Amino acid sequence: MGISDDIIQQVLAGETVSEGGFHNGELRYIVASTLDTNIQAAGTPIMVIVFHDLTHEYQQVIFMIILTFVISIVFAGIILWFISKKITAPLREMNSISAHYAKGDFSKSVQYESDDEVGQLAKSFTNMANELNHLETRRKQYISNVSHELRSPLTSIKGFLIALLDGTIPDHRRTHYYGLMKDETERMIKLVNNTLDMTQLEEGKSEIFRTDYNITQQINRIIYKLEPQFTSKNLDIRFHADHKYYVHADEGRMEQVIVNLLQNAVQFSDNNAPIDIRLSKEGQAVKISVQDYGEGIEESKLDLIWRRFYKVDEARTNKSGAGLGLAIVKSILDLHETEIKVSSKLGEGTTFSFVLPLSEK
Repeated sequence: MGISDDIIQQVLAGETVSEGGFHNGELRYIVASTLDTNIQAAGTPIMVIVFHDLTHEYQQVIFMIILTFVISIVFAGIILWFISKKITAPLREMNSISAHYAKGDFSKSVQYESDDEVGQLAKSFTNMANELNHLETRRKQYISNVSHELRSPLTSIKGFLIALLDGTIPDHRRTHYYGLMKDETERMIKLVNNTLDMTQLEEGKSEIFRTDYNITQQINRIIYKLEPQFTSKNLDIRFHADHKYYVHADEGRMEQVIVNLLQNAVQFSDNNAPIDIRLSKEGQAVKISVQDYGEGIEESKLDLIWRRFYKVDEARTNKSGAGLGLAIVKSILDLHETEIKVSSKLGEGTTFSFVLPLSEK
């Protein structure tokens, strides 16, 4: 195996040469340099070392590098697979559960306990499911309550009509049954109107228009309008107001509030019982309170009476009612940014009270 002239010339020029490469398909490596020696010679002595048969070692090194790279890729892939599976497992579970939610089944929840981002998403997903389940329950209850409240008067009217058509009811009693049919019809109209009002109030579609008006005069007018209801139970309506009060509020909406509170008091008052309505000044506001002396409400039930279609008779007596009046009262007063308070004792009665700002005039 010869050494090229270029290498010899570089060595003679005082350089140390080290190079390698393939020669005739064989890998070799050459190291050449001059020698410092005391031996007298005609020319400059040169040392040349040639490493032969390096192809196998080269292949071994390449193989080890490729093998290490492949093992690293496989190991990293396995780790990434486990990590991705752990991360995507709750996502796949949420995707599966969402299909059940779309069908109205909210019984399943995501079982993933962690404080990372996926854990927060799982908690939000579960909270959303609980809210949807609550809304679905309220929707079903709403439909059931409305259906029940409408079915009762419709059934009564149908029975009266059949009796009138069959001649079962004598002529001198027909006027009485016409009156009953009228009352049942008004009951349905009131339920529909209250339901529409409640829906508009909850959806924020109802606006209030505040004006300055005489609330003392308004309450006197309402008492006169509701006189037939008071007379039917021989109730003593006592209105306490030391002088005329002018408030800044929506007069039409406040009439709904006072009417509902008075009708609620009438419904749960015994015959011949009193009902007290009081107006009193509190700073720059007037306090309005309606007090009955009926059976009262259990303290544990006081927070429930504001719910739509919550039956007041469940908390107080066996009286009937759609359960919308107090819900409407609270929604209207919420729009006025004032709080309605209730205090009650079993066997002594219930008092509802709220305040309205006095007008500046």
